[in-house]
Amino acid sequence: MSDTNSRKSFWWYFIRVTILTIVFFVAVLLLSDFNYGLNKTVGWAWDLSNIRFWLGVLLYFSIAFGFLSLITVLVMKISKLTQ
Repeated sequence: MSDTNSRKSFWWYFIRVTILTIVFFVAVLLLSDFNYGLNKTVGWAWDLSNIRFWLGVLLYFSIAFGFLSLITVLVMKISKLTQ
């Protein structure tokens, strides 16, 4: 298989894994009790102006991208073994 086909294959599997992960988290959110923060005061915008919040978001997105890439590579290798 050529290099361009393997890149296309990687991104095709990566999109599949990402969509399945998003669907899983949406299903968990929709099937939960929706009682988070009940009877608590909420200062909803205090963390948006905090730099540690944005560094944490960047860290978690980079960890999530690495995790999804690892799962994608594993799925590609497993699918090649079963063919």
